[in-house]
Order: sequence, then C-alpha cells, then structure tokens
Amino acid sequence: MEPLQFHPIFKRYLWGGRRLGELLNKPIDTGDDYAESWEVADLPGDESVVASGQFAGQTIRQLLTTHREKILGIHADRVRFPLLIKFLDANRDLSIQVHPGQEMAQRYSEVTTGKAEMWVVLDAKPGSRVYAGLKRGVNKEQFSAAIKNGTVPDCMHIIDAKVGDCFFLKPGTVHSLGTGLLVAEIQQPNNITYRIDDWGRKGPDGKPRELHLELGLEATDFSTGPIAPLKPKPLGTETRSTELVNNEYFVVHQHRGEMTYEPADDQRAHVLMLLSGTASTTSTAIGSLTKGETLVLPADRDRFSLQLSPDAQLLDAFLN
Repeated sequence: MEPLQFHPIFKRYLWGGRRLGELLNKPIDTGDDYAESWEVADLPGDESVVASGQFAGQTIRQLLTTHREKILGIHADRVRFPLLIKFLDANRDLSIQVHPGQEMAQRYSEVTTGKAEMWVVLDAKPGSRVYAGLKRGVNKEQFSAAIKNGTVPDCMHIIDAKVGDCFFLKPGTVHSLGTGLLVAEIQQPNNITYRIDDWGRKGPDGKPRELHLELGLEATDFSTGPIAPLKPKPLGTETRSTELVNNEYFVVHQHRGEMTYEPADDQRAHVLMLLSGTASTTSTAIGSLTKGETLVLPADRDRFSLQLSPDAQLLDAFLN
C-alpha cells in the first residue's frame, strides 16, 4: 500500500498566529488566529482526507474500514488510527489545562482514551516558557485553593523553552504552552481538554471562556510533579538518530542531518514528520517532502526510504 499524505485540518483559536504558514508552509488564509494544523486525525468530525495518489479524497476513517490490517498491521485491533499528529502555534499563552487518563473513560463516555502527548519545540521567541507539571509538593487541597484564589500559575513548574527542547506529558499532567512557541505534537487520539485557568481573558464573544474545574481536578495526577525536558538516547552508534520517547503510549525517534533513513519493516504504521530541511523518497506516489510535511506509512508497504538533507530533522512516531 502506498504512503499516505493528508490535507491539514486547521483550528483557529484566540491564542493562534500565522507561523503555521510563515514557517511551516501551511496553506492558511488571512487572519492571525491559526492555532493548530492537524496533520493526521481520526476523530468524530475531524477525519483527515487523503491529498493525493490512489486514495485521494477518501477519509482516514474510510480507509480504516476497507484497509484496516494493511494500514495498522499488528495494531489492527485499534478502533481508530492510534495517533493524533499536530503542529501548534502559540502566539499567546494557552490555557492552563489537563487531559484525562484511561481510567476516566470508565466514568465518562466522551473520554475514549487517555491523552498522553509530547512536544518538540520548533521556534521559541525570547522569553517563551513551557508550563510542565505542578511544582513539587503541590497537593489537591493547595491546588483547589489556588484555583479559587486565581493563583494557579504560582503552582506551575515553569521552564524557559528553546528550539529543540522535547517534553513528554502523560495523562493527568497540568500544563500549558507559553507565548511565542511553535511545536510539533504527537499524542493519543483524544482531544478532550479540561481548562483550569485561562489567564482571566475573554473569548471572541466577550465572555470568559468556559473552565472545567471539577473535571480538571479529577483528571489531575498529583503524584506527577515537575516535568523536565527529555534527554534523547542514541540509537546504536549513530548519534544523529535518537530515541525521544518509548513507553506504553507511543515511540518517537528523531533523525537529524544528511543520511538515508529506512523505517523498520515491523508490521506497524509509522508517521513521519519533517520538521526542517527536505527529503527525497523512494516512493513514486510521494517523491519528496519539504519542511512541515507529514507522511503516514502503512504497515503493509513496499520498501521505503528517505534521503535527508544536511539540515533535515525528521520524527518517526509509531506504537510499541
């Protein structure tokens, strides 16, 4: 089965900007509130559509109905495509928020899976910060009091972010992206967000945006504590290829610089995100990739490789 490229799905929120177009070459229209580009999505109401090739015009849901085993391979038992892939432009602070874990799915029908996620920082304006977890020792009682007093930011672990930083956030981690960050995001296929604090601002209708305080407290894992940037682990002796994440939720490898990269023939779907540079491929259906493009490799595929340019940065995401 040939590699799949999808049309991006754009999300416009008050914290968005224009860097999805300016830095990642996304075909955005006028306006300065382009917040997210969903590269691969299989959620109700948000199903990626194939952009070209044999399956052009079909949704990812349609393809999984007719070609589930070919696409997902050993993970064909998954109800939906198992990863949600995005780029985010935080031109303003995101709300301080938390995502539910799998255990909440047993109590709330809208929670279909947990939502673990990871970020790779692609651009960071001076002073940009990541809010990653609660400060050590903050408990539910203290956090509840901070919510009532409007002092939630004082409870947050704050990191000055720079290009190249990577963060993994398991479900239940309170977090936010600060003003000036552009990130690639890989996550479980769930977009449930509980907003705990929104910096006192108002939405487009002039009213404060909805908060989800009870659900947010229920979803928060108070044992998590502060989150530090990830330390990439070399893959074998090739220092330009590193492992960023390897856990029960997903695996993410990073490949940098001039090289030929061939994803493992492991009966898994792989999602490739080109964060910088260019790449030529051995696929007649795709040809080449440029910065900001994303590709899904079905589990059942012909041999496939990419020739990365000297300035290339490629992410390869898949399931264990």
